[in-house]
Amino acid sequence: MTVPFSGSHRIAATVAALHLVGALLTAWYVSVASASSGQAGLVWVFWMLVDLPISFLAYTLSDVGFLFTHALLGSLWWYFLVMVVTSFVKRRGIRGESNE
Repeated sequence: MTVPFSGSHRIAATVAALHLVGALLTAWYVSVASASSGQAGLVWVFWMLVDLPISFLAYTLSDVGFLFTHALLGSLWWYFLVMVVTSFVKRRGIRGESNE
């Protein structure tokens, strides 16, 4: 019986969930702080750097909002990225043990 979100999936889901929570908290902050500060929207620049390949493509190819780009696409990007890295590390570790 397979456990849902075990191993690499659990790590990737955790990272994606943290990313999603951070993006949603940023959206909340911008919505609250924009009433008192006109520069509150500049906080999204941080997320643009964190989600760089995806955010660049999303902003270049379409006119989608910050929340969609960073909350949805950025979280999916980090899930995929962590899955690729953990599977690479697992494969590399298995090959390294069998060669010695």
